[in-house]
Amino acid sequence: MHLNEIPLALATFNIGVELGQLMFVFAVLLVWRVINGIIPRQGWITKIAPYAIGSMAAFWMIDRIVGF
Repeated sequence: MHLNEIPLALATFNIGVELGQLMFVFAVLLVWRVINGIIPRQGWITKIAPYAIGSMAAFWMIDRIVGF
């Protein structure tokens, strides 16, 4: 690999990563729309995602603090 090929390789890798992230977000939004069409909105359903995200964030924070 020549020195002038490295920027192109890094750019195409980065573009691929970003496209993969966009595809994941679109897939999650599609699943979310399908679920909203099937399951009627109830109070507890709208709280699942924030509690799951907060629980994972707390776990990772505690895990990193203990590991430090």
